[in-house]
Amino acid sequence: MEIPIKEDLDTNPDGTIKLSPVAGWQTVRVAEMMGLLRLHYFADQQSLARLETKAIQLGMTPSQCRELGQALLRMAEKLSQLPGSDVPRN
Repeated sequence: MEIPIKEDLDTNPDGTIKLSPVAGWQTVRVAEMMGLLRLHYFADQQSLARLETKAIQLGMTPSQCRELGQALLRMAEKLSQLPGSDVPRN
């Protein structure tokens, strides 16, 4: 079953796009049939300054894992073509 996805992005009160920087991730195989993706992130500037992360755990099927991986690779390819993208971030 395909669930429609709303295209609206979360925004700040000033209208800018709300971003939560990714701090890390873990992947775990669950019950031999599902993958778990745990994303660690900084909720806001204050948590970033204090290095306090939050996390969300997402259950994914094998096909969802592949689709997400391919979408991230496509985004990485596009981003790597931008000026200044060769600057180390980590």
